[in-house]
Amino acid sequence: LENRIREAFPFRSVPLKIQIRKSSPADERTIDEPRISKVLLSMNPLIPLVLFGSYLLGSIPFGVLAGKIAGVDVRSVGSGNVGTTNVWRALGPVAGLSVFALDVLKGVAGPMLGFFVLGKEHPWGIALCALLAVLGHIFSVFLKFKGGKGIATGLGAMLGLWWCFAMGAGGGGLVVFLLSRMVSLASILACIFL
Repeated sequence: LENRIREAFPFRSVPLKIQIRKSSPADERTIDEPRISKVLLSMNPLIPLVLFGSYLLGSIPFGVLAGKIAGVDVRSVGSGNVGTTNVWRALGPVAGLSVFALDVLKGVAGPMLGFFVLGKEHPWGIALCALLAVLGHIFSVFLKFKGGKGIATGLGAMLGLWWCFAMGAGGGGLVVFLLSRMVSLASILACIFL
């Protein structure tokens, strides 16, 4: 019986424990294996859809959309990046802050989508959703797999996962920016603070 179960469920890392209980006067044998059923029930068929949805959310190029609204292609102006800094330089502070806020929100949306659809039983799925939102920003399917540097979206993903650490790192990056007026230095140090 144990060999049949191992053939049907080839989970090598899951120890198989068979308990024999008397369930009827005829002394029928039943299998009580909570670990195998837990593994099978934890395989959520929505996981691939949620991961793909997180990537697509992260792929929305808000910098390019802001540029199209203003009639400017931000990829041909300044550094050519679609992120907050280049949009700020090309279109002004209102557009730059709007792109920053939207990029942070799409970073938060990735892990939140994972949390609400998959539940807290899948922490690795939530973390993958956060990672895929950032990778979607960096390698946007809408921009032929080119995009921004992922700083604002990464901050949003960290806010969705560990908001207290993200607030500390964001605050540290803000202090560095205010002291040095260098966005790149502030971004690098904010990542190091994490």
